[in-house]
Amino acid sequence: MHWPAYLLAMDAADLVPIAVAVLIPLLGSWMIALKLYGKVDDDWYKKLAKPAFTPPPWTFSVVWTVLYLFMGYASFLVWRDGNGFHGAAKTALIAYGIQLVLNWAWMPMFFGLRNRSLAAIEVFLLAIAVGATTVLFNRINSLAFQLFIPYALWTSFATYLNFSIWYMNRTGEKKIRKRKAT
Repeated sequence: MHWPAYLLAMDAADLVPIAVAVLIPLLGSWMIALKLYGKVDDDWYKKLAKPAFTPPPWTFSVVWTVLYLFMGYASFLVWRDGNGFHGAAKTALIAYGIQLVLNWAWMPMFFGLRNRSLAAIEVFLLAIAVGATTVLFNRINSLAFQLFIPYALWTSFATYLNFSIWYMNRTGEKKIRKRKAT
């Protein structure tokens, strides 16, 4: 059996930083999901008009978990190869932090506030931030770049999906706003 070179080159001292880097996106998303658990009206989401290409609900948790693992490990590689937060990695890691906050903000906007318009704008900004982070990661570590490609693709898809859901349900959102105003 042949182990990939990046696994063979791993130092035992890297295990804690890898674990921290991987746990940050996972724990952040899980905490938000737990905070919203019970507040998310599944019937509301089920009743929304959605395009035919909408994946089944279980897909999202599986895909996001894998992407968070990739993101975390990619951030570790950039941190390690870019000499931490004070070296060449500084700008890339700031971009990573920005996109991570944007990533975490989407679920409360869409499910918590049920504001499809705000969520559509937010996910568009997220896609831009993910694209910038992907480019910046490539300047420091090619594997980090490769690990971010699926995330960039999924975020692009999520942006298209979010805008499609917004468009298909835009009259309903106006009615809700009018009811709240009166």
